[in-house]
Amino acid sequence: MRTIKNMTADQLRKSILQLAIQGKLVKQDPKDEPASVLVEKIYEEKKKLIAEGKTKKEKVESRIFKGDDNRYYEKIGKETKDITDELPFEIPESWEWIRLYNIANIYNGNSINENEKIKKYINLKNGYNYIATKDISFDKIVNYNNGVKIPFETQFKVAPKGNVLLCIEGGSTGKKIALLSEDVCFGNKLACFNNYTNISYYLYLYLQSPTFLQLFKTEVSGIIGGVSINTLKTLFLPLPPLSEQKRIVERIEQIGPLLQQYDKLEKQLTKLENEITNKLKKSILQYAIEGKLVKQDPNDEPASVLLERIKAEKEKLIKEGKIKRDKNESFIYQGDDKNYYEKLPNNWVILPLKQIVFNHGQKIPDKTFSYIDIGSIDNINQKLNANENIILPDKAPSRARKIICYGDIIYSTVRPYLHNM
Repeated sequence: MRTIKNMTADQLRKSILQLAIQGKLVKQDPKDEPASVLVEKIYEEKKKLIAEGKTKKEKVESRIFKGDDNRYYEKIGKETKDITDELPFEIPESWEWIRLYNIANIYNGNSINENEKIKKYINLKNGYNYIATKDISFDKIVNYNNGVKIPFETQFKVAPKGNVLLCIEGGSTGKKIALLSEDVCFGNKLACFNNYTNISYYLYLYLQSPTFLQLFKTEVSGIIGGVSINTLKTLFLPLPPLSEQKRIVERIEQIGPLLQQYDKLEKQLTKLENEITNKLKKSILQYAIEGKLVKQDPNDEPASVLLERIKAEKEKLIKEGKIKRDKNESFIYQGDDKNYYEKLPNNWVILPLKQIVFNHGQKIPDKTFSYIDIGSIDNINQKLNANENIILPDKAPSRARKIICYGDIIYSTVRPYLHNM
């Protein structure tokens, strides 16, 4: 079981949200008006809005209720279905399960292409601020003043102040969310949860909880990755009594500053640990290349003998035409650099790298091969990424003519500050 000291700030926050939506963060009060009464109010408000033409009636209306056998059932039209096993967890007696489409009118916004945006909606003095996915940060902050406005007299959909926007398509699916502080128009990759009653903040918290994110994740589909409005509407919500919702919100707001402080300290500690680890690694490597990491054994064959074998192998490869002789060939022997050799064991030698490595050549292989560039190198873990490009020989770019083989070391000399190796 994960303890608090082993959690990141984000993991701790999610754990707190999970406790909140399961009725375990604050105490239940038997004096609270039960959530069943709130559900009735929600349905009445929804009927009223349908009658006024402000929202649409669902094609299939449903109600969830708890039977005398303590199992949950859903009445859909004339049919009744046992859904107990579909629900993610048990809830307190005073709570209710409800589908999202029964607590809010859920809809996405309108897309604007770049040319249209520039011609019609940039630098207008009046209108609704237009919010796209990029205008919501991962910290849930909305950039309202992005220079794009939609005239008040518009056919664009409006997300009212106090309601939730959630990204439901693309790379930020389920990750970007905001509680609006003003009325806005918004993009088609965002979904507005226009509540039938005042439960916006609790809903905002629920949509960030591990349970919702897991339910949401299982419904993501398509090449771009997203969840349709119709699918989103059917997801479950555990609904507490209104009074308990207020206590949950108050507790979360109390915990918020502590989590921010925890996050700040965690980042400082992580930075310090990384710096110490990096310095320790470099120190160990420095000791290794100076012969100070392990003991020297006088019985070891000296490096000069190894050097002679390397020279012999190189001569062999030159004769076979596999490599070319270096015009400025040279070797460094002990005594050539006394200052450096004072740091090294007596049986070590120094030589240029070019004397122990060679070029495999520039001929393109006659079969499919993997093409890598600097970006393919994970410079933290010193390994190649798994997603190298597979290229056919006749499709290879001109720069893909250096061949490397299993066991070779590659090092970036184009942008060495990246330390890609």
